[in-house]
Amino acid sequence: GSTRAGKMVASQAGEALKKTVLELGGSDPSIILADADIRQAAESCVNSRLLNSGQSCIAAKRFVIVEEVYDEFVSEFKRLMESKKVGDPFEEGTDVGPMARKDLRD
Repeated sequence: GSTRAGKMVASQAGEALKKTVLELGGSDPSIILADADIRQAAESCVNSRLLNSGQSCIAAKRFVIVEEVYDEFVSEFKRLMESKKVGDPFEEGTDVGPMARKDLRD
């Protein structure tokens, strides 16, 4: 949604006194610099990416990594993502719940 669409939805919800949550987040990148704690940065980025099973407009999508730590970051990020369990959100140990569509999971 655009700002215009958000204003229209908020206006109509206000007129009807309906509780409303508008996701108007942007797509700011996570920036990983050479002096970053790579383990901590990768963990933070993985957790941010998987908000609402990655299906939220505020879930991290863009990562800018300086060349000096690129390989190390990607390796740690990949390791952490591969360790996440996809499954029934009511089962203990599940990290990522249902997706809106099968192609989003794949």
